[in-house]
Amino acid sequence: NYFTSDVKFRTLCFQPEARYWFRDDNRGWFVGAHFSLAWYDYAKGTQWRYQDHDGSTPLMGIGFSGGYRMPITKDHKWWMEFALGAGTCKLHYDMFYNESNGPLVDTRKRTFYGIDQVAITFAYRFDWFKGLIKKGGKR
Repeated sequence: NYFTSDVKFRTLCFQPEARYWFRDDNRGWFVGAHFSLAWYDYAKGTQWRYQDHDGSTPLMGIGFSGGYRMPITKDHKWWMEFALGAGTCKLHYDMFYNESNGPLVDTRKRTFYGIDQVAITFAYRFDWFKGLIKKGGKR
């Protein structure tokens, strides 16, 4: 939420993604497509604070990603994943003086193109449905 009186980093972000793995066991290389939605209030200790317009106009974007997933334990319960994504995001935001109840200075619209996802993920796989899948069957 807030670090100091002039450094703020308050965000709520959703980035669902659909992926295609090149192997049937969902490990190794993958590609994906994602959608981004984020509300924000951000200040980095400078003169300005940035917030989504009226606090109700979130950042929206789309993009593509790629990555690699590998098991890190012999029983394949723990996994590690590396991902990188790029896309475009539409922003409509307000600029305020970075002070308590600082006045509105400007409203801007921007389009961002570039890297919008960098991730290193640790995951645990629950095999709840393992007994329901027949060996040699389709997934």
